[in-house]
Amino acid sequence: FYRDVADAIEGDISIMAYNFPPVTETNISPDVWREELLEIAELKALKESNMAVSHRDEILATVTDEINFISPYDAPFWQDSMRGAKGFIGILTWAAPELFVKYYEECAAGNHDDPWVRAANERIVKAFGAMNSLPDSPPMAYEQSVLNELAEIGGGYGGPPRKPYQRLDGDARQALTEAVAPLQELEAEL
Repeated sequence: FYRDVADAIEGDISIMAYNFPPVTETNISPDVWREELLEIAELKALKESNMAVSHRDEILATVTDEINFISPYDAPFWQDSMRGAKGFIGILTWAAPELFVKYYEECAAGNHDDPWVRAANERIVKAFGAMNSLPDSPPMAYEQSVLNELAEIGGGYGGPPRKPYQRLDGDARQALTEAVAPLQELEAEL
């Protein structure tokens, strides 16, 4: 597939692979990267959403000298950046954008053991866990609703979630607000 896409675009744009086994029911293994994908010049990045630590570590060891590894969300970037990850997809970022810019810059600079970075990482991990445990709101089924709420909690405009999603109910929104409050408190100190 990626070779066909590369041939079709003839070098005009870059390709980012997205490994998301829970949805695709397919996993891009380290062997596939070594034997096939790293040979495709247009393939410049990977968003790796296989959360098995052993898989992610081997993928990081395999690809980071060749392409940009993008962490699936904010929380694992602390560990991933120690192994060469170049960025992350921001989910909680919407609730405290200035905090996440600083967090990214500090991790990218290798300051993982800085007390502020460690405190931020601890709060991010806890907030992400709490976000995935909202009352009556399984994360995959309410993903768009959660993102819209996070944007509004962070002072932005989330707007109505796209159909078929609906806004989170009051209990779920309150739980989400409480989950990200420690991130907003740390951002206020910047």
